[in-house]
Amino acid sequence: MAWPKPPVIKGTDPTEPDTNADSFVNDIIGHMFRKNEAEEPIRRAVVTDVISNPELLYENIEADEEYLDKKNLSEASRKIALQAPRNSLFVKLLDDRVTPTVHIAIPFFSSHVMFPVSPGEQVWVVIMEDHIYWMSRIPGVGSVEDVNYSHKDREFITPAPYNPNAKEKRDSASGGKSFVPINNDGVGGEFGETKNAAPGFEPKSIQEAITLQKQTYEAVPRWTPRVGDLVLQGSNNTLISLGTDRGWNKDDEDFSVSNADGEIETDRGTIDIVVGRSYLEEPPKETTEGAKGADPNRTKPRLAQTRDGEIEVDKISRLNDQTPNPAEGDPDFYVDASRVYVSTKTAIDEKLTIKDEYREPFEGEYTDVENASIALKSSEIRIIGREDGSIRILKEKGENSKSASIVLMSDGTIHIQGEKIFVGEKGAQGEGPGSSEPYVLHSEIKSWCESTSSSIQSFCQTLATHTTPGYGVSSPQITQAASTLLSEMIKHDLIIPNFPSKRIFGE
Repeated sequence: MAWPKPPVIKGTDPTEPDTNADSFVNDIIGHMFRKNEAEEPIRRAVVTDVISNPELLYENIEADEEYLDKKNLSEASRKIALQAPRNSLFVKLLDDRVTPTVHIAIPFFSSHVMFPVSPGEQVWVVIMEDHIYWMSRIPGVGSVEDVNYSHKDREFITPAPYNPNAKEKRDSASGGKSFVPINNDGVGGEFGETKNAAPGFEPKSIQEAITLQKQTYEAVPRWTPRVGDLVLQGSNNTLISLGTDRGWNKDDEDFSVSNADGEIETDRGTIDIVVGRSYLEEPPKETTEGAKGADPNRTKPRLAQTRDGEIEVDKISRLNDQTPNPAEGDPDFYVDASRVYVSTKTAIDEKLTIKDEYREPFEGEYTDVENASIALKSSEIRIIGREDGSIRILKEKGENSKSASIVLMSDGTIHIQGEKIFVGEKGAQGEGPGSSEPYVLHSEIKSWCESTSSSIQSFCQTLATHTTPGYGVSSPQITQAASTLLSEMIKHDLIIPNFPSKRIFGE
């Protein structure tokens, strides 16, 4: 079907050059608001709601027969409202700045991949046959782009920090106060916050009209990739990096550069799955209109409070004569909340700063070798085997090494096997390696005790039935019983060396 071309309002054509705005902003406006944008195969739209769960949409439609009218939904989109797949969107085409018409855009990609997007953000859409498909969120410039939430219209009201006139424009826009992020009125508004959208589609109005999926605002540190990295990020500080070995450790103190800098070594391919980057570090005081924020520690980002009161990463700190943290968002093994780290080659104990955490071993030493490594770090870790399964930890044997294992069976038994098993902490005065105490063997102790008890009982029985010969003459029975007990005790003493375990030692 043919989609209508929007009229151009006289006097509001954004392609007109603005001599009072930055040339960079002019370029963006000229590109994004072409007169013939409706003719382009790929168009822009602002998201007014997210259909994460279509069942909520169905319930709203059933509960209110005027629900779709209130959404200003187009006739074409009404036909698919009850068939919209998950992660569909309510969108307003940005080249239509006159009518209040909203459309349903279904995902361009299959459900194998679902991109995050929030109401108020802009997306690329393509119109094919009877459907509008949305492809992805439209990325913004550095002062706007944020994995948590990007209000793209800020590009038109945020001066570039290196422009010679940036400070003058900043002071003009903020009245001499600190420049803070602004969710300006209008979609594609020009510098000066001129409304340039159909009534009811200002960002605040969009947020107030959300009925399906609310946005969770969070200050998510920006990630600096290395050349060749493949990175997937969620909106709430979750990240998977397919890159190379890198990361700060507990003892690092100089964060004047990113650990993405420097030469990349070969054979260091690494998969880093991390959530809550810099989470354990205390957040710095945010920049407000009335005061500049504090410097962040380690890999924490600078923070700013928007004019609407939300806290986000300060992406425009240079406008307030503050520099961004060079190490912002870098992998930090000390203050990141949870991580699974899989590397071709790394000194993993050094990364985790745990070499000194090991207690002195009873025998040998712990070495931190650079090798293929997997690390798991978090505050609370659980490894659970189902009721009919098992958990097995195995170190395989090699040409010059022997195997060792810990196996938890489904019947509740635990098998710990190895050439030597040490339990506890060094410091005893035993006879084992490193002055450890060998664990005793029950069967040997039992056999010794039973034999000893039998010998003593036999001796006692002899004494109990003894008849003295009298007149100071020695008793043949006592003499014989004593001789027999002595002989048997010598045999019992020979069993004592069998008590200590040859494999299990402890404190």
